Amino acid sequence: MDYDIRTYGAVADGKTLNTAAIQAAVDACTKAGGGRVIVPAGGEFLSGGIILKDNVNLHFEHGARIQASKDEKDYTQIPSRHNNELIYAGGADNMLIDGEGLFYEALKPGDEIECLFTASSGPGWAREAALTYVTLEGEDRVLTGEPVQSGKNSYRTVFAVPEDALQLVSLSCALLTGGLVAESAEYDLTSCRVTADVTLSGLPESYRGVRLTLMK
Repeated sequence: MDYDIRTYGAVADGKTLNTAAIQAAVDACTKAGGGRVIVPAGGEFLSGGIILKDNVNLHFEHGARIQASKDEKDYTQIPSRHNNELIYAGGADNMLIDGEGLFYEALKPGDEIECLFTASSGPGWAREAALTYVTLEGEDRVLTGEPVQSGKNSYRTVFAVPEDALQLVSLSCALLTGGLVAESAEYDLTSCRVTADVTLSGLPESYRGVRLTLMK
């Protein structure tokens, strides 16, 4: 059986907080023995922390979007050691998240994107990182930096979301030897949208706060 979150009061306007409505759909689903909780396409559902439960399939229709709230109090229902999670499923059996929708991270220009890259190559190799994006004027632009070695074979790079960004494209980190790429990690950000209010979206992982961390 399907449980559409709109039936429980969810509103896809990007402003109404839908935590209680989405949680009500989850609770009804698990109480009835299980089924699919549907996040429908069309608009953006703002939400705080959601607790998934037994036998619940959280299903995103194509283009469906959940935008994470940035207000700390919207996550108080999540166990404290997991309070940075938009979706929490600790202790749940037979649960699933699927579909073709997106979790949104509500960042703004100036907030940070952090890349943590672990490589098998030894230290001392040349390092480079790049954030590619499209400006408000429609120009392609690349910001470059040098990853900082944070462990024996681990590297860290931080970029701020540019003030003139309209569309993020990709973030890459690489180790080079002789001018050639030896090892690299690249993150596709083409589904990210940048505006004055909601500036970054589209990664299947969800993070809350002013820093989005990408790990490989």
